[in-house]
Order: sequence, then structure tokens, then C-alpha cells
Amino acid sequence: MSNVRSGSAIGLSALLSSTALAVLTSTPAMAQSGSSGSEIKLEEITVTAQRRVESLIDAPLSLEAINSDQLKDQGIARVEELQMAVPGLVMQYGQGGTLSPFLRGVGNALSGNYAENSVAVYVDDVPRPRLRGATDMPFVERIEVLKGPQGALYGRNATGGAINIITNQPNLEQLTGDARVSYGTSDLIDVAGYINVPLAPTVAFNVAASHRERDAMVDNKAINATNPLRLPSRPEGMSSGGYSSNKGSELADTDSVDAKIAFEPSDTVRLTLRGDYTKVNDTAASGWTQRDPATLAGLLSFLSGQVITADDLQLGKPQHSTYADQLPVHELEEYGTSLKAEFELDPVTITSITAYRDNKESASIDIDATAIPIAGFTADFKSKVFSQEVRAVSKLDGPLQFIAGATYFKDEVRDKTAGEIGLILAGVPFTRDEILAGAIPRISLPATEGNIDAKSWSVFGEASYQINDAWQLIGSGRYMEEKRDIWFPAQVNTGGIRVEGDRKEDQFTPALTLNYKLPMGGLIYARWAKGYKTGGLNNLLNPFALDVNGDPVGIDDFKPEKLTSYEVGYKAELLDQRLRFVSAVFH
Repeated sequence: MSNVRSGSAIGLSALLSSTALAVLTSTPAMAQSGSSGSEIKLEEITVTAQRRVESLIDAPLSLEAINSDQLKDQGIARVEELQMAVPGLVMQYGQGGTLSPFLRGVGNALSGNYAENSVAVYVDDVPRPRLRGATDMPFVERIEVLKGPQGALYGRNATGGAINIITNQPNLEQLTGDARVSYGTSDLIDVAGYINVPLAPTVAFNVAASHRERDAMVDNKAINATNPLRLPSRPEGMSSGGYSSNKGSELADTDSVDAKIAFEPSDTVRLTLRGDYTKVNDTAASGWTQRDPATLAGLLSFLSGQVITADDLQLGKPQHSTYADQLPVHELEEYGTSLKAEFELDPVTITSITAYRDNKESASIDIDATAIPIAGFTADFKSKVFSQEVRAVSKLDGPLQFIAGATYFKDEVRDKTAGEIGLILAGVPFTRDEILAGAIPRISLPATEGNIDAKSWSVFGEASYQINDAWQLIGSGRYMEEKRDIWFPAQVNTGGIRVEGDRKEDQFTPALTLNYKLPMGGLIYARWAKGYKTGGLNNLLNPFALDVNGDPVGIDDFKPEKLTSYEVGYKAELLDQRLRFVSAVFH
């Protein structure tokens, strides 16, 4: 179910890219040095990847940190564009606009609602189990990309790593603002604005908003292309229309807004309430083209008894054109809210994060991507996600420091899928000319529903001990339990019977790190970590569907994904802090 690659590598090109990024895009700090003029040094980068503030160079793990200035310089405004700045990161779009991150080759190539990412994504410490179109990130403070298993501190499904997006937080001290406007090919217009307003000595508010639109980039040349199939019942609040006048794919229209209000009644308490909303209307996130014409031609030949070759099919040019007879559509509305409470006590900092997210979505696509009516489907999707995390981070004076916490996670997914097939799949004979001309009537299939509920809780902790001025030992781990329930309501495809199933699992994911500070400066570390991604249940495969032996498949579940990582790294700031060097060897 997942695409997992393992191996040993030393990323020479990645090291050069990382070094160039640090040297060329970091904002240098200018310090006067008497009559000798000014001294130029790299700006120090602080991160919170290990749930406490520390320097990027002092963090003993493979980590990329990109601040707001670097994002602006490189024109990065969406999550998928991070792959241009982070070596080893690949962002892959699946059907219907699902975005799947890959780190060091570990990721999930599937895009079903049952198939979560293998790289955990967090926005302001709130988990995003699926990235489905809401990928704008205007005016963030920084982005931290952690490579390798991060389940000990970041929880479920961080097998390949974690992406932590930290947005701009309300500032109590000054009024600030920012804006960007860009124009590109296919009449791309991207507009975004940000403002921070102190409302009182203890209260501040900020808001970031963006609008992005673009004409179709993939031309649909099918003469008989029609509006996509629409389900009789739409998700609440969704439209029932489509793009009846649009013949293209890769059209994009996105609006998003993110607002926060912070309240600091004292030096030891800070409360931040956040809300965000995103609306997407596009014609699929990837130009749908036929990638296996020989197999399709063979299928048509078998069904019709005619000789049909791949050269007979009207095929689109990848990323430029398509002949799909069913126009793709992707509509999404997503909103979320969270409350973060921070309490600075003498021995520890206590943080509580409570969050809720709601997603409504519809996607329609032509499976064969030809002008021949063979098959297409439309899926309506709804999800509700609730998460709670409480953690304590120590501020002790001695060599021992610790982190302890607990999480609760609940995810409800509702799917409804309908399809159309050409009568050629039902055994109706057609001539060769009729097939190639696309003169095949279509029939609708009964809508099917599949629903998954997931509940998970965990406890986690980390202890670090400073053995002496040079050596430090860090141990961390998380114990989690998760249960998934699946149910198919009584419908035509289940013979009027409600079908249920479940899956339970538990796991402990440890990590151990030993690091050594070199006398001349720099850090060498060795890290061992276990990664674990829970198994799942497939709500897209009806339990009464027949397998190759003619028997019902029943509840379709799949096993968890496990990974063991070994890593040795070296970090240093050289040439009087003018060069930042980061390297890692991992297996």
C-alpha cells in the first residue's frame, strides 16, 4: 500500500544545495568591528523541532529550516513548492488533488481517503492527516522539515519524517503588514496580504488572506466532453454545478484566510485562538492523460472483437492536452479552529493544543482519459478531525532535561462514490468506427458508501542528559493505541445489509541519539529511531465485491508500515560563521 525505499546514501548534491541555501539566502547580521569595518556572519536559525527552542546547528537530527525571507526569495507560497528548497523532499499530486509528501523515498503514492500520508504534516502543532487542495501558506514564520522517523515526538504516521509549518503569530508590540502580487502564464493571478494589529497591551490580532486563480493549462480536445457526473446528494454547503463551459484541466481558483487573536494576561500565560477557511474550485490538480495506451487498446480489442492498436487512440500530450470525455472537477471547502494555551511555570512550560477541522469535498475524473466512454467516477468526501495534545517541557538547571505529554485523535471519514461506464463494458457490441468515434452510450452505476472512524491516544516522553561539556545522550519514545471502525450502510451493493468491521493495534516507537560537540566547533551525532504507520481499512472496496475466485472480498484491511532508521551526521558553522555545513549518512 505504501511506497517505501530503504538504502544507504550520502547526499553530496543535497549537501551542496543545503550549504548554498544557507549561505545565499540567510539574512546576514552586520556587526561593526571598530575601524576594520563591518563583519558579515550568517544569521542564527532557531528551531522548535524537538519541542524546545534551540539553534539549528545544535539540533542532533537531519533538519531543514526555511524562514520567511528565504521563502519570499525563492517564490515559495504553497506547500507543494517546498520540494524546490528541501533536498530529499518530493511532493506528489494524486487523483482528485491529494498531495503526498515523500522524504528520502518514503511516502504514500495512493490517494484514497483511507490512505494517509507517511510524512506527518503539522500547521502550528495541529496535525493534518490529509492534504487535499488546501495548500496555500501565505506569510508563514518558518517551515521545519525533519527527515527520518519522528514518531517519538510527532506521533502517528511520521514514518518518513515530519513537516512543521509555523505561521506568523500575533505580535503585541507593533503594527505590521505585508503583501504580494504575482502574475504568470495561463493568466495566473496570485494576491495575498497580511496585517498584525495590537489591540491592547495584552491583546493582538493578525490575519492573512490569499486569492489565486489561473486558466486551464491542459487543453481538452474531446468533442463529446460533458459535465461531470453528479451525485444526487451533495455534501452540505457544496454547490451542484460544474464547469460545463470549460474544456480544460488544471484550471485553479483558491481563496483562503487565516486569522488569530492572542491574549497575554501575564508574563506566564499566553492564549492563542486560530481560525482558517479555504475554498477551492479547479479542474483537478494534475492533467489527466492516458499513460498506458497499449493496455487500453488490448482491452478494447478483447471487448469488441476488433483489432485496435494504441496508434488508433486519440491520446493527449502529458501536461498539455487530453481527450477525456468526462470533464474533471474538484471542489473543496475546509475550515478549522484551534486554541493553544501556554503556561510558563518555574520548572516546566505547559502547552495545551485543542483543534477541530472540517472538510467537504467533491471530485470527478475520467479514468481512461480518452474520448471513448469507458469509465469515470465522482466521489463526495467529508471528514471531521478532532485532536488534543498536552505536553510539558522542562527548564531545569542541571544536566537532565525532559519532555512528557499525551495526545488524543479522532477522525471521521464519509465517502460516497458513483460511476459511469460505457456499454462496451457491459458486453454490448460496437463496430470499430463507433468505438474510435466515442459513439458509445453510458450508463450510471449505483452509488456506494463507505465510512471509517479512527480513534487514537498516545503518551510520549523524552529525556536528555548532558554527560559533560561535549557528550549528550537523548532517549525518547511514544506508546500509542489506535482503533479503526468501518461500516457500509445498507445499499444496493451490499444487498441491503449493513456491513461492519474494525482494526485495533498498538505500538511503541523509540529513538536514541548520542551527540558530541567538537572542540573546534561543530556537532557530530548518531541517531537510531523506529518508525510506525498504522494499518488501515479500505472504504473504497465494497465487501460484497467478488475476488478472482468469485468469493466476496469481505472487509479489506492492510498491515502497518514499519521502518528502522540509522543516521550519522555532522553540522558546523565554518569560516568565522560565514559558511553553514550540514551533512548526514543514513540507512
